[in-house]
Amino acid sequence: MPHKTNRGKKAMSLLHCYDGMPPRFMHIRKMRAVTAYRHLRLDANRPFTRLGRLMIDFGWKYSHLISQLEKKRKIKQKATFKVKKQISKLKQQAIKNVANSMKDKYAFLTKYEWNLPVEPVAASA
Repeated sequence: MPHKTNRGKKAMSLLHCYDGMPPRFMHIRKMRAVTAYRHLRLDANRPFTRLGRLMIDFGWKYSHLISQLEKKRKIKQKATFKVKKQISKLKQQAIKNVANSMKDKYAFLTKYEWNLPVEPVAASA
């Protein structure tokens, strides 16, 4: 990164580095970027290294702690995702229940809206 130029200084000021998972992203479901996989992006005959391995070789002592914290984070994330999934199911069920209870009162809306959960009323001739 050209850290001596104005553009590089601006980029460096916007760069944030964390040891582990940042707290604001702790409860967001993680996704994999398949296009970034090492075996897809790198040539098989080229040598490679990992940043964590380099840090350990240069004296970083906290890799064991980070791996423990990562395991805890994954357990918490699974529990949080289960709760979110249940809430989502309950929300969908509540929408269906309300739609069925209000079907007669608002049946005229289904003529004009295609995505309401109530079955559309047949057009009268």
